[in-house]
Amino acid sequence: MRIVITGSSSLIENNLEKYLPSEVDEIVSNGGEGIDYCAKKYALAHNIKYTEFLPRYDVYGDKAVTIRNILIANYADYALVFLDGKSKKTKNFSDVFKSFNKTIYIIRRTI
Repeated sequence: MRIVITGSSSLIENNLEKYLPSEVDEIVSNGGEGIDYCAKKYALAHNIKYTEFLPRYDVYGDKAVTIRNILIANYADYALVFLDGKSKKTKNFSDVFKSFNKTIYIIRRTI
């Protein structure tokens, strides 16, 4: 199962394993800070395949983040999203992923 782990850059989660289904064989991320960096660290520490989708501003300009989110939603099977209630980019990703009718698990945190 390909799971995308993303969230607000202001958040950190050092115990991702408590949120992950046992059948995860690939972690997908958008390469950001905060939760995204935690996802990368976790994947590398546990020898789980890691795939990163970065926004291609050079190709897509202002639409790069939305297009990247669409590519991730098309690629991943499941999403684990940590929200701080302030990040508009994370909210955009959640909305895009939901539009693909795939499972999304949202964890709300305050900072």
